Amino acid sequence: MKTRPTRLLLPLFAIVATALSPSAHAVLYGDFDFLNQYVTADATPNGEFKGEFSGEFNLIENGYNPSTQYLTDAVVNFVVYDDDFSDSAETVSINLGPNPFLTGSANFLFSLGDLGATALIDLSDDGILGYKIQSLGGDFIVAWAAIEANAETKPSSVPDGGMSITLLGLSLVGIGLAHRRLMPTA
Repeated sequence: MKTRPTRLLLPLFAIVATALSPSAHAVLYGDFDFLNQYVTADATPNGEFKGEFSGEFNLIENGYNPSTQYLTDAVVNFVVYDDDFSDSAETVSINLGPNPFLTGSANFLFSLGDLGATALIDLSDDGILGYKIQSLGGDFIVAWAAIEANAETKPSSVPDGGMSITLLGLSLVGIGLAHRRLMPTA
C-alpha cells in the first residue's frame, strides 16, 4: 500500500509552523528600595530640613531591555508609617497602566513627583523611573518603595534570515507536491 506524502507532510508542517511562530508572553520585572527614610515638613531637632526624599527605580539592573521589550503596565508601592510607630504601616499604590490611578489611603500628606501620566512611557523607554516623596505637613517614615512592571517582547517587523529560508523551502516543497499531484499519469 502506497502512503500519501501529504498525510506525512501535514503534521510536519504543523509542527514547523508552531515552532517558528513567535510567542508573546509577559515577563515581570521589579525593583525594591529599602529606605527607612525620615521625611518631615518641619526642621529636625538638629536644624536639618528633610521635607522631601528622592529615589529611583531601575529595571535595567534586573534584566529589562528597552530595545527589545516594552512595558504594558506597572504598579508602584510605597509603605509609610508614623515616626512614633503609633499607627500601623500603610501602603500607597500607584498604577502606571493606561489609566493611572492611586489606591490606598495614608494619614500622611505627601506628594509624588515624576510619576505623572507619561510615567509608564518614560519607564518603558529607558527602564528608569525617578520618584520624590514630599511632606506637605507633619512627619513620617518611608519604609520601602517597590515597583512591579510587566514587559512584552517588541514585535519584529522583518523576519530573520532563518525564518525566510524556512518559509521559502516549505513553499517549494508545497509547489513540488502540487506539481506531482496535478501532473497527468501515463
